[in-house]
Amino acid sequence: MNAIDKFIKKAMGLIDKYHVDSKYIIFEITENTYIHNVEAVNRMIQTFHQRGIRISMDDFDSGYSSLNTLKEIIFD
Repeated sequence: MNAIDKFIKKAMGLIDKYHVDSKYIIFEITENTYIHNVEAVNRMIQTFHQRGIRISMDDFDSGYSSLNTLKEIIFD
C-alpha cells in the first residue's frame, strides 16, 4: 500500500470513527505534492469527492505555479 492509499484509509477511518459530516471537510493539497504524483493524487481526490469531501489547492507562491497544471487538477 503506497502513501496515498494509506492517507485515504486513515482519513476515511477518522471521518467514520468520529461521524464527521463530509460537507464540513476540505483537504488542502499543495501544488508541489500534486506535481510529483498526478495520477495518485487525482485518484485520491476522486475517492474524497465520492464521499462529498472537497479539495482545495494551495502553494501558488512556491514557484511551481502553472496554468497548464490547473487544467489537469480536479480540485474544488
